[in-house]
Order: sequence, then C-alpha cells, then structure tokens
Amino acid sequence: METYDSEEQQVEAIKQWVRKNGLPVLLTLAISIAGVMGWKSWTNAKNEQQEAASAIYQDMMDALVLVKNTPTSGTDKQITTLQHLANQLIEEYPRLQYAHFAALTLAKVAVEKGDLTGAEKQLQWVLAQDADKPLAGVATVRLARVMASQGHYDDALKSLETLADPSFQVLVEEVRGDIYLQKGDKNAARLAYQHSIELASTQNKQSDRLVQMKLDDLAVAKD
Repeated sequence: METYDSEEQQVEAIKQWVRKNGLPVLLTLAISIAGVMGWKSWTNAKNEQQEAASAIYQDMMDALVLVKNTPTSGTDKQITTLQHLANQLIEEYPRLQYAHFAALTLAKVAVEKGDLTGAEKQLQWVLAQDADKPLAGVATVRLARVMASQGHYDDALKSLETLADPSFQVLVEEVRGDIYLQKGDKNAARLAYQHSIELASTQNKQSDRLVQMKLDDLAVAKD
C-alpha cells in the first residue's frame, strides 16, 4: 500500500483519484442517494395517507354506530355526517381500502333508505376500483341483490357470473336461487339452492339452514 508523508499529499492523492475515477462513482452515488430518498419520501407519504384515511374511517364508523343506535335509523344530521365522511374517503383516497369500505357502507345506508339507484352506483364504483377479491366479491353479491330488487333480474344473474372466486360460490348459488324465485322461476331457484347445499358439502362447510328452509319451502309448494 502506498503511504503519504503529509496530509497535503493525502489530499492531493484523493484529488487525483477523483479526477481519474470520481465522476462515474459520484454519479452512481448520487443516483443511489436520490433513489433511497425518493423511496423514503414515497413510503412516508403513503404512511401518512394511511394514517389520515384511518382516522377519517374511524370517525365514519363512530357516526355509523350513532345512526344504528338511533331510532328510525338515525337522524338526518347523523346520516349527513356519515355520508360526508364516507365521501371524503372516496374522493381523497380512492385507491385505499378505507374508501372501498366507505362505498360499501354508503350502499348499505342507501338500501335502508330505499335508494336502490344510489346503492347500485356505490357498488359499481367499488368494482371499478379493482378492489381486492374479498371486497369485490361482497360488492358483486350485493349489487346482484340490488339489481334484482329493481326488477333487473337478468342483469343481476349476469353480474353473478363475473364472480369466480370459489370461496363465494356457496353464497352465489343461494343469491342466484333468490333471484330466480323473485323472477318466478321456481324450478331454477330449486336447482340453485340444491347446488348451494352441495357446494357447501364438497367444501366441508356447514350448509346454511336458511338455504335448506328455502329449498324445503319450494318442495312443499311443488307438492
């Protein structure tokens, strides 16, 4: 290893090395630092978004509890507060699950108020955001029920066909049976309920007693 007799010689050696090799190294170092700083900045911003959305969501859930615990499903002021907080999440944080849960909540409130068109709009929005599979499954099933309640039976059945998640198939067949029954097609409803019970058995799930009751009612009606 080369040694240097003075600090001045050491400094001069460093300068010569930088002049010879320093630019590529410094550029690489600068790019690396910029990348790290950019990643850190993005992570911090994402965490701040999550925290802010979480706080709003908690306020929304508190408002929902007040609505549920107030006679006649909440006062106009409480419902307005709930809707304001939910819409804030949807508008400011549309990519976060908090916003998707908020839209599902608004859809449920809309159904309870008899606003099926408003409920359908919220559920369609959730699906348009490419929500994760469980949320998309919930939104799809609820959308089918809302469509059927409006008399749009074929559209409701078609929407269920888009839900391929195996974990939802037992429920999908039950809802399909309900829609066929609303439509007046008892034979198709009976087959759907039977399929729901069979799927529950093959998936080692306990069949819903309500589905069996629905099937039994159709059998009685047939006799």
